[in-house]
Amino acid sequence: MRFVVIRTAQAAASVWGAVTIVFLALHLAGNPAAIIAGPTATAEQIRLIAVQLGLDRPLYVQYLAYLAHLVTGDFGFSYQAQQPALAVFLSRLRYTAALASTGFTLALVLGLACGLLMARFGGVVERILMAVVSGAQSLPSFWLGLLLILIFSVTLHWLPSSGSESWKSMILPTVTMASFLFPALARITRQSLLDELPSEYVRTARAKGMPDGLIWRKHLLRNAALPIVTIAALQLAYMIGGAVLTETVFAWPGVGQLTVQAVQQLDLPVVETIVIFAAVTFVGANLLADLLYSVLDPRVTFR
Repeated sequence: MRFVVIRTAQAAASVWGAVTIVFLALHLAGNPAAIIAGPTATAEQIRLIAVQLGLDRPLYVQYLAYLAHLVTGDFGFSYQAQQPALAVFLSRLRYTAALASTGFTLALVLGLACGLLMARFGGVVERILMAVVSGAQSLPSFWLGLLLILIFSVTLHWLPSSGSESWKSMILPTVTMASFLFPALARITRQSLLDELPSEYVRTARAKGMPDGLIWRKHLLRNAALPIVTIAALQLAYMIGGAVLTETVFAWPGVGQLTVQAVQQLDLPVVETIVIFAAVTFVGANLLADLLYSVLDPRVTFR
């Protein structure tokens, strides 16, 4: 319990730090009132909009007011959508959640399968799969996305290149996200399994006549799971936080695309809401991974 309390406090401090840094960076980056008013607006019009939004107050006053509202669950009002920033964010979250869940599932299956095959069989199988993993890791996600659009949308006309009208629209962005994430899972799975192979319990199980397949499923995978869980948690946090490049390439109406639009428009409440969610997701995934350690390996204790 003490460990959970300490880690929760550390997580809260991390979220506060991320919110503070982004708040200061955005408020120093430019004047949102000028963007809202438009290029033809006069200085007086810009000033009136700034007063209306409270942007004329000292920065520390704006910051303290923002934190006070945040504690009550008030994330502010979107400058562009004229809606609560939280409502704007939630309207896009379901698209990112759907894409992240399918992409993460595909990456997890491919990563575990490749890592297991490389560790167990070695030789030609390992060299072929390692070439595939290295190739996937070296490809920029935006370039792969454009290549998939060129092949399957423009040339073959099999799949849509953008939008979210049907399940077919998810295939290309899902493959793009998974291809970027599964190499790390494959590498860590392979290395973790190879590290466990020389262990005493493996030799004992083989001496007792236990089949290799059962040894790998029952013992090796479980004992090699700790680093795999850590990497998987970080990957999931990254995906749910918003795959900006993938969503932009495929015009997927999720949090990633919203982030780009909000930053370009200096829509401060929306950007800050996205940052809070991303920070909470990241530290939450790390905390969950730490708690799973004791479940996967009873030898792990927290102090």
